[in-house]
Amino acid sequence: MNTADRSVEALDTALRRRFSFKEVLPDARVISGQAEEDGSDDIDGVNLVHLLETINQRIALLIDKDHTIGHSYFLGINDLEGLKDTFKNKIIPLLQEYFYNDYS
Repeated sequence: MNTADRSVEALDTALRRRFSFKEVLPDARVISGQAEEDGSDDIDGVNLVHLLETINQRIALLIDKDHTIGHSYFLGINDLEGLKDTFKNKIIPLLQEYFYNDYS
């Protein structure tokens, strides 16, 4: 264990003593109906609920459920540009970190 690990370990122990933690898994129903003014799940033909569920099924299969993408990444997206920006600046960098040097 290096110095950085030891300093984080004390903080982690202190937080666990003082707080209880509740697991909150991704819930695609939260983003259902937010895509457009008509209350659909589609943004220019891309179904956000299906997209999130598909990404998370594959991540859970390849890594584990603790690495799934949260629904909060898709909150507030209401056009294709917002979806592109979210993928470019949030989701793809996270996936690159998860699968670092594992191109298969």
